[in-house]
Amino acid sequence: MFGDQRQEATKYVIKEGYQDIYFLNKNGEWYYFEVRSAWRGKHIIRVKDGLLGWRKEIVTE
Repeated sequence: MFGDQRQEATKYVIKEGYQDIYFLNKNGEWYYFEVRSAWRGKHIIRVKDGLLGWRKEIVTE
């Protein structure tokens, strides 16, 4: 189950348009990724699956 949720989280991050995606860890319900985008550069985000779909928060700039 952990692998399936991690794959879904990775697919969501890709769909959001991020590049150079690197999975860091899972803490509770949150999946942490180091990503790069054209606008923000390299930063860390966290995503989790909720009732209304995937939710994303930026942890560091």
